[in-house]
Formats: sequence, structure tokens, C-alpha cells
Amino acid sequence: ELSKYLLYGTLDEQETYTVKSGDTLEGIIIRFYGKYDTSKISKIMQANNMANPNQLSIGQSLVIPMD
Repeated sequence: ELSKYLLYGTLDEQETYTVKSGDTLEGIIIRFYGKYDTSKISKIMQANNMANPNQLSIGQSLVIPMD
């Protein structure tokens, strides 16, 4: 369990990411979790009060739950 935290270099349970041009939720999930995992879609949507995972805005700040 600790190795998961060492991988990200933090003991925080969330990260913050600013959406850039060309980003997709799938790509952001791969970036933070190392692989695409559909269960992470609902976690990210819930953490950010998102209604539609396909509506990302450039400059939008996303909370990425790391649990």
C-alpha cells in the first residue's frame, strides 16, 4: 500500500491538474494512474461535480483522487 504513495511522491489523497489543449479524461486517467481504469471516471467526476466527462475546458482545474 505504501508503494502506491511512493510512486507519486506524496501522501496526499488527491492531486490537482489543469486541463490543457488536447486533454481527454482518458489521457488524464492514464497520466495519474498509469493505466486506463473506467472506475476512475466516476471518482474524478464526483470529486469535480462533473455532469459530462467529455466536457473538459482548457484551464479547468481538476481534483484527481489518488485513493
